[in-house]
Amino acid sequence: MLKSNLNYPYPMLRSESVDYRTSVINSQIEITTLENSYQLDVEITTNNKNINDLLEEGKLCKGILVKSNAVWFRKFFVITDQPIIIDSKDIYGKVELLPCIVSNSKIENFFSDDFEEEYKYSNINIESGEFVALGEEYCFDALLDSDIFKNTSSIFELASTDQNHVYYDLDYDKIVIYIPKDMHQNYLNVANSVVSPKSILNSIIVFPVLVSILFEIKELNDSEYYVEKKWYKTIMKTIETKKQNNAIVGLDNSGNIDNPILVAQSLTNGLTNSSFVKLKEILEMEGDE
Repeated sequence: MLKSNLNYPYPMLRSESVDYRTSVINSQIEITTLENSYQLDVEITTNNKNINDLLEEGKLCKGILVKSNAVWFRKFFVITDQPIIIDSKDIYGKVELLPCIVSNSKIENFFSDDFEEEYKYSNINIESGEFVALGEEYCFDALLDSDIFKNTSSIFELASTDQNHVYYDLDYDKIVIYIPKDMHQNYLNVANSVVSPKSILNSIIVFPVLVSILFEIKELNDSEYYVEKKWYKTIMKTIETKKQNNAIVGLDNSGNIDNPILVAQSLTNGLTNSSFVKLKEILEMEGDE
């Protein structure tokens, strides 16, 4: 977790005056979900004259640190007049944002008239790349609608098993579907075939599992066990988004799951029907040959 309240050996400008008497950093972040990316509009301001002067001189810059532990993503973005665009492939699950001001070069005798008394007579040098101001941390869930089935690996993971039947495990951030070894190898062979679209395989293996899981969610009186799982967040976020867009059926008047099969069809954008269309195309192609 990114932290804005860590201790530093020099005065740090924060959202509340701690090392400074009256100076603070203010930040606003607006997050817009696009089709295949996230747009961050970030605004950072401060009432500290010395820091504003250094920003104008180019010795400091405003930026935001973005971190997504689920996919080992960590990157610093400099704030400009243009919004920050992050590809949806780069981040997933919980994303942490830390607005900040950092040094572009070494700053000797860093000083502010607004330092607290203990720092006023210190000889402070700031190295290039060090923070001089930290804003409030922000968090959001990077769970695009299309992530759930456009790329099956987003919340599902297939694994082979010595058992002779298919089963699944919900104890991880992804839904692990176990399939018999010979079936697993056949799946890989078909998945790597040029003529076999993934939608057909998803209909055979993933769709029934999704229906079963939606039945479990429906019958679950206490969902706290699953609420922090990324697969659960993805499913519930997708349901909520589709509900707002009137693009889902199978919910009751309170917006809860009523008919899991109908909900599953809505979540997968008519996966069953599209799979039959793809299968028909393959059969027609083979007939032509």
